[in-house]
Amino acid sequence: MKIINYEGNKHQEDAMWLSLQHQYPTPELRGIVKEPVQKARLDWLISNTSGDKILEVGTCSGYVIHSVPGKYKVGLDNSEVRLKLASWEFDDEAIWVLGTATELPFEDKEFDTVILAEILE
Repeated sequence: MKIINYEGNKHQEDAMWLSLQHQYPTPELRGIVKEPVQKARLDWLISNTSGDKILEVGTCSGYVIHSVPGKYKVGLDNSEVRLKLASWEFDDEAIWVLGTATELPFEDKEFDTVILAEILE
């Protein structure tokens, strides 16, 4: 897993990660894409994603970036715990980057599609 610019409390984050991994060992228990509305939204994202380079801002568990097409996929989140969870679930399917939507660590026009699916709640 590739994480960029981590400056948090590593021991606290690791303890939270181990707790999550123990409590929710499978995607079914974590409830990934369990609700019809969530599945419909994911289907829409899949059908409207184009290009080979895809960035998901606010990737959280990684299920969206995992599901969309693309050869080069990057999941960005501001939580190392969520990135570890995504990496554990989907491992090498994406590059996992720690960062924020207000300070993207990428060049302009680096991606064909940028997804912001679950960050405005």
